[in-house]
Amino acid sequence: MTDLLRELEREFEEKGIQKVAQRLLEEGVSIDTIEKATGLSREQLEEMKKQLH
Repeated sequence: MTDLLRELEREFEEKGIQKVAQRLLEEGVSIDTIEKATGLSREQLEEMKKQLH
């Protein structure tokens, strides 16, 4: 696999994880739980939560 394909695959994976995290935030799942499940940082999740309101 070329470096470009690997990079694109990584970007798509990250976007998917962020989408899932956003949906979980919308459903009221705690940041701690989402952080453990997705590997996203607390800071990223708090920023995403701010954007929901």
